[in-house]
Parts: sequence; structure tokens; C-alpha cells
Amino acid sequence: QLANGYNVQSYIPTKAILGPVITQAIGSTTVPSESMVSIDFESNLMGASYSWTVEQNGVIGAEDGSGQSIEQTLIATQTVPGTVIYTITPTIDGCEGFPFVLQITVLPIPVAEVEPSSLAICSGSLTEIELFSDVTNASFSWTYASKNVSGATNGSGNMIQESLLLTNDEPGQVIYTVTPQKDGVAGDPITIHVQVNLCAPVAPSHFCGKRKLKDGAHYVSLTWKPSFDPRVVSYYVYSNHNLIDIVPATGPYTVRVPYCKKNDTIYRLVAVDENGVKSKVLTLKLGSAEKKRKL
Repeated sequence: QLANGYNVQSYIPTKAILGPVITQAIGSTTVPSESMVSIDFESNLMGASYSWTVEQNGVIGAEDGSGQSIEQTLIATQTVPGTVIYTITPTIDGCEGFPFVLQITVLPIPVAEVEPSSLAICSGSLTEIELFSDVTNASFSWTYASKNVSGATNGSGNMIQESLLLTNDEPGQVIYTVTPQKDGVAGDPITIHVQVNLCAPVAPSHFCGKRKLKDGAHYVSLTWKPSFDPRVVSYYVYSNHNLIDIVPATGPYTVRVPYCKKNDTIYRLVAVDENGVKSKVLTLKLGSAEKKRKL
């Protein structure tokens, strides 16, 4: 009604007062790095087209563009989540609607790290392999494959700590395949090779000595019980750090050595394998006054 009291009735086309409005964005707003974001739009008006600008932080791959949907591969450039803010403007018949703001979070892919990636341990020893990642608070899971070794298991955590035992006299191996993960995003698996060896042979036992007299000369008779370790090929006998005899693994397990009347003498015995690896040292001290002590 006008001021003079007359009524005026007029029809204004809906499109003249209403521009297109984005009513829904369809797609994931959180994606792993190196994956494609795919966002479709729905508008209140049929036939709307869309254009967008981008603002990215810690992400590469987002670009300004236009079309019916956004399909771009986004890559996180840091070890923390990055973001892309798309500002989308709908248009129909040259009429622009209100901008629609959409934020996409891009999750980094964790990278597993371990040093060293291969190691050798003795049978019965712990692996104690600590796992790291460039992404904070990443978790790890692993599977294994083994040969001639028992004790390995599938598992998860920040450290692989398992006691590995050989199942026979041959060296064995365990290969762990470790996969890092953070916020549901898994990184590339890495492998860790663990060589399991018998290591040092088992030492002999009951190492003892006795002073004897023969043909007017004093000497010491050293005796021992052999090691049960099949890897032993010989026994080394030392007198005050000097090698004085090498006895084959088949024996005899006795050595005749000169006796020193004036000074104490320390005798040592070790088992040796074919690679020259020595066992624990057995030590025997004989006093100059014919006293002896088994150490």
C-alpha cells in the first residue's frame, strides 16, 4: 500500500532476489597425504556452476579452479597435519551466490625409522630394537618371518624386545616387517634383519692342576672336563698370558707344564670354535709354595 492509500501488486521473479546457495558439500574433509580429495556440491538451484580459490598451509597440490566438483591430490609437507581452505562461489545465469568455505585437513604419512636396519645377536639374547618415526606419537605394528629361530612373534609397540633362540646348530634369521601408523594413516613398511648366531662356544669345566714329581723334576698336571658344545675344535692353555699348548677337541684333556717354585703362576683355559671365537676363560692360580686355588 502506497502512502496515498492505493494498493500496488507486482510479481518479482524468484531468481531476481535469490542467488544460488551451496546446501551441501559431499566428500571427506580429512584425507591422508598423497591422496585425492573429491568434493561434490549441491545447490538450492539446479544448473549452478562453481568456482573456488584456495589457501593452503603445510600442503601442496591445491589450486584455484572451477567445475562441478573439486578433485585434487593433496600432499602434506610437514610432519603435522596441514590444511587447505577452499572458498567456493556458486553461480547461475551470471548471478553469484554467497561463498561457501570448506576446510580440508591433510594428515602426514608417518615414516618408520630404525638404526641399524640389520643386526646380529647371540642365541638366547634380546633383540631390543627401538622404533622411531618422523611423526610424533606414531604407533608401530610388525610381523615376522624366521628361519631356524624360535621366540619371534607378531606384535605392536615402540620396541621389539624378544628373546630369540636357535632351533639347531645352524645360524638363523628373523625378518621383521614394521608398519608405522598415525591417525589411521599407515606409512610404508620397513624390514629389519636379525642374524642369530651361536656366538661364543660353551666353556669347559672342572679346570684344576696338581704338582707332581717325576725323575727329580717338578711339573704341573692340568686337567679339565671338555665342553659339550659341538662347535669346539680345540682348547687353548695359557700360562701367565702366554699360550703354551693347543689341545684338540678330542683330547686328551690334560697338559703337563713346568712348575715355577719362586712365583705364583696363573693358568688359563678357553674353548675355541672353528672361527676362532673363544669361550669364557677358566682361571687357575697355583702358589709358589705348592698352594693352589681354583677360581
